[in-house]
Amino acid sequence: MPAAWPKKTCNIDFDLFLAPNQPDPIPQVAASSGGSSRVGGRLTATRIQEEGLQSVLAEEVATSGQTMGIIDRWRCTNDACENYHKVCWVFKQEDRHLDRFENHYPVSRDLLRMWDREISVEKSTVQEPSDNIKIALKRERQRREAERQAPRATAATAATAVIDQLKVLTELIIANSLQATLAQQQQSYQPLSQRTDPPQRRSPESPFDNHPKSTMRRFFTWWASQEEANGSELLELGGRLIDDDWDLNSLLDSSCLTQSMWADGPYYYPYGRLARLRRAIKRFKPLYKAHPDDFLEGEWVTEYNEEEEEEEE
Repeated sequence: MPAAWPKKTCNIDFDLFLAPNQPDPIPQVAASSGGSSRVGGRLTATRIQEEGLQSVLAEEVATSGQTMGIIDRWRCTNDACENYHKVCWVFKQEDRHLDRFENHYPVSRDLLRMWDREISVEKSTVQEPSDNIKIALKRERQRREAERQAPRATAATAATAVIDQLKVLTELIIANSLQATLAQQQQSYQPLSQRTDPPQRRSPESPFDNHPKSTMRRFFTWWASQEEANGSELLELGGRLIDDDWDLNSLLDSSCLTQSMWADGPYYYPYGRLARLRRAIKRFKPLYKAHPDDFLEGEWVTEYNEEEEEEEE
């Protein structure tokens, strides 16, 4: 008869292995009974929940047991950092213990492997990476910042290109509009010397209709004597108008001699002088009609002098 088992309490320790349903064998990972963190290559249940079993197992396969020590030591706990809950090496200056996110350098998986290998050959420690690792970490952060800023730079460049195109189109529209306006003005306001039919709007009243050029010379001689300070200037103006076949009635007619012709071409005189000219003509006409012999032509040199002398002979 077999001996009876002693009546006492027994404790049994066992390990629970978790493995995904895959054909390839996967290293077994032991979970602690209390779910607390393990250093030296072990993982925590919390980390399995956060990052997933597959990524943790992949890291275990790719690196040695020191990787988990690096992860546990340098897990980012600053919620202001974009790498929060991941791994960041923090650069801390002497006598400064503030954890500022500007001093965080994200640790990628490749850098984890590199760090782990240097620990195995005693070039780095979990607490302090080597200078090579630090340089690689700084380059990694610069690369990430460049990738983050690239879309902004592209958008800014595209916006600048659109603005430049709009400026070019605006300048072209303005240039075309100015050319069209100038062409229209040139067609509308040709110099009187180029007109086939110069304006002949003369009053039938005598003596303005008989000898218009002689009357023009008498008027400008009289007007120059009235304004001696501007006498030579007025005689020069009269000579030009006589050469262009103007008469007094045409000068008074605003539909014949427009302000645009007077100021913008072909004469380019100020508007005030045109108003003075018309006031002087209105004063001169009744005086000349009453006593035409009292007004002398004076000495004029124009291209029409010789032609009129031949006509009178």
